[in-house]
Amino acid sequence: MLPELNKIDALVVNEQGRLRRSATLDLLVGAAAVGVGLFSGLLAPEGGRLLAELGGGALAGRGIRRLLALPTEPEDKVRDRAYYFLWKARAEARLPR
Repeated sequence: MLPELNKIDALVVNEQGRLRRSATLDLLVGAAAVGVGLFSGLLAPEGGRLLAELGGGALAGRGIRRLLALPTEPEDKVRDRAYYFLWKARAEARLPR
């Protein structure tokens, strides 16, 4: 039983790491695209502002949504496991009161 609970723990930790990396990448790519465009002179300041509001906002929004999903999405991936209830009970028992 304990190995199965440890597998669930590992799966949740891996999924959280994947989501964290994905959100960070979205935020960095959006900021880099706007920054490179502005500093290289390919974008006028007005165009850069518009791109930052539209494209950068979309990437930032997606990154923020992924960061907000961090506590719940990994748990959704393990909900169908046979020992999910015991895993959840163990996690609740570990919480400080």
